[in-house]
Amino acid sequence: MNRKVIVRWAVGVSLVLGCVAVRVSWSDDFDNDAISRGSRPVISKTVVKRASADSNAPSLRQRIVELTAKRAERMSDEELTKAIDELTQTLADQDAAADAELQKAIDHLKSVVAQFPGTPAAERSTRALQAIGKPANDLAPQKGRAPRLDFGSDDAS
Repeated sequence: MNRKVIVRWAVGVSLVLGCVAVRVSWSDDFDNDAISRGSRPVISKTVVKRASADSNAPSLRQRIVELTAKRAERMSDEELTKAIDELTQTLADQDAAADAELQKAIDHLKSVVAQFPGTPAAERSTRALQAIGKPANDLAPQKGRAPRLDFGSDDAS
């Protein structure tokens, strides 16, 4: 196989694996069959999905704010503190999971730059890393030789 085919294949496989990893991390971990087998079910974390542009998300958000405010009025100080802590932890877990996935993508882009210097894929990876906000001097991979970066060409072929 020539170099271009190998790069395209590697990038395609990594994108598919990345999508699978994201879908698995968003999947519902609650196992209804576990209850029937008598084993302890795993409780899933709440997954937040973005609303589509044509949905009624603003009205749903307003409704959840109203209901949450009403619920908060009925809670004791201890219950409020616990609810706040749980929500804070949930948001921190989501942020950490998103950061971990982003780091995987950054590492993969760096490996493409290192393994295939001077190729269009390496150039696109370099531009992607720059768009993410990684400085150019941080593009060198952890192991191996430093990649050759050619910033003179904007050819995206």
